[in-house]
Amino acid sequence: MLLNLQPGQKRVISISVRRKIDKYLLKFVLTFALFIAWVVGLELNALAIQGEISIEGFGGSAFGPRDTEIPATLDFGFGGGAGVGYEVIDSHQIRMESGFYRWSKALSDGPAETIDEKLYNMQIFLGERHFFQLNRKISPFLDFGLSANFLELKKEQCFGGCGPYSSVSTRAIRFGVSPGIGARFTITRHLDLGAVFRYNFVQTFAIGPDFMSLSLFAAYRF
Repeated sequence: MLLNLQPGQKRVISISVRRKIDKYLLKFVLTFALFIAWVVGLELNALAIQGEISIEGFGGSAFGPRDTEIPATLDFGFGGGAGVGYEVIDSHQIRMESGFYRWSKALSDGPAETIDEKLYNMQIFLGERHFFQLNRKISPFLDFGLSANFLELKKEQCFGGCGPYSSVSTRAIRFGVSPGIGARFTITRHLDLGAVFRYNFVQTFAIGPDFMSLSLFAAYRF
């Protein structure tokens, strides 16, 4: 038997499903955090003996956040940051990154028009990267980690023909997981260049904050 649901009922069901997903996502984040701590504990001696330190800068594009209330997908964004990695062995690295991303979009929504909408995300990433060495120069890799996302959503609206203006700002901290794939190219003994693609699953916010990122990076190893 088919059920005819009203828009409001559909929205309630959607919110309920998303909350369940967030609950399981948080449990997964905590479980993976314990796993990271365990791995780090096992490999502290290896880090002290044979690990290399890698200092990295990265930057690129980001896309995907969606405002489900309007609805609308935010414009193509950009971001960048820096990270540090500890190469435990030739094929395994533990790393931490800090990045900043920004999106914006001009919108219109009936009598109350949204003139501009901006989303900012300062992300802290902690995870691992595993390399598959094809040869001495090229190493594809998989990486996976946890993220803490410091989000801020800004909306500027006008009423009755663009006046008066109303500005609304919402802030929150949301956790997530970020699987990725990429490749590292060894240029010299200490210099690497590469690219990485990630899909960032983030707990729900005033906006759907999940996003994909494609970044180029340069790293110095010592």
